[in-house]
Formats: sequence, C-alpha cells, structure tokens
Amino acid sequence: MPCTLICLFVLDTSGVPAFLAYLFVLLCRSLFMQSHSLGAGTACLLNILIHSDKRRHVHGRPVRCFSYAAPPSFAPLQAAPSDAIKSTTNYIHERDAVPFLSIDSVRHFFSCIAVIDENTKKMGFLDRQKLVTGYSPPDASLRHSVLKASLARLPPISGAPLLTVPASANIWIREKDFVGSDDYDAQDCDSTRLAKRGIIMDTNMLFDHFPTKYEHALNRLSKMNPE
Repeated sequence: MPCTLICLFVLDTSGVPAFLAYLFVLLCRSLFMQSHSLGAGTACLLNILIHSDKRRHVHGRPVRCFSYAAPPSFAPLQAAPSDAIKSTTNYIHERDAVPFLSIDSVRHFFSCIAVIDENTKKMGFLDRQKLVTGYSPPDASLRHSVLKASLARLPPISGAPLLTVPASANIWIREKDFVGSDDYDAQDCDSTRLAKRGIIMDTNMLFDHFPTKYEHALNRLSKMNPE
C-alpha cells in the first residue's frame, strides 16, 4: 500500500498552512507521522488538527502518528477527536523525564522541594551536608512528608492545566531486572495517569531521552518479541 512517512523535526506554526497544502497533493492512500521529543509533541497536535472535520485536510486518508518521548501537550483529552487519539501511539523509555514535563508537573515538583527545605531548616550545616551527599539517609518524618506532598494534587491555576499526551497507547519500555541487563519489557499506560505521576527524579532522566536510547530499546524489544 503506497504511503508517506513524515518525520517532524522543527515545524513553525506559520508553516502549517503550506505544510497542509503539500499534503493535499500527495498521491498516497495513508499517512504516517513520527518524531521525537518536542517534534513528537508537534506531531501529536498536528495529528489532532488533521483529524478535525473528518480528515478533510487530507481528503479522508487514514493517518497514524507514532511519537517518541512526546511531552504532555493537550487538555482536556476528551476535547480531541476520538479517532485522532486512537491513531496515536507514544513510546517512553525508562526514566525519561520529558514525557512527564509540563508546567503542572513542575509546580508539583517544587512543592516537594519546598517540603524538603522546610523540614531541613532546623538541621545543622554538617547534618544537612551528610543528607545531601547521601552519607546520612533521610529520617522517617522527612520521607513521609515528601511522599505526602508528591501524592497530593495542587489546586489548578490559570495557565497550568493538567496536560496529557493525546495518545491511546503509551508504551513504557523498561529493563526487566536491573539497569544494564539489556532485557526489556513494555507496558501500555493511560495518558491521564501518566500526567498525574509527575516528574521522575533519576540520574538517567536526561540520558534516557536520547533518540539512540529509544532505538536500542525498541530494537532489543522487537528481537525478544518477534511476534
């Protein structure tokens, strides 16, 4: 079946009409979009735009969107065309922070930092340095306070909605046993539940975002599960 693969890297909003005009003349039966990171977020939003008005912009052609490490970019999820959501699959690799990064998640992250700061004000300089460097573990009271703050939902404010990745499937790829085992497993996750999870602090939260990391994990997963 003839098709067109569209890879999005940088797409300025002023170029959207010209971009769609180019799609009009494509002689293909189906369209596929894929991209990584911010380009993936753009692909998700463009997919919603294309699916509006029964995909009239592409003359009713089937459209699929595959995003890798897409950041939360749409709210509320129910406002998007259902077929746009169903046609989108998003992939998350290990502890990548970008799929959880939004103004809402940053607000919740700093609320946890504020709790830590408040609980360590009475500590002496040496005790605080031991805690920061890992020589001294946090006490039960501090752990409980941070856990409570991480689970609490802050009241919504203007300009910081609970954004989600507009995808029907979020395939979270992780190593089964331990980091370095190179033995991967995958789980399908709900977009709204992922958005409420917030930023995951980890030493690999940036390295796991690299496209090469995604490529390696997907390659290993496909070899382990050829069906």
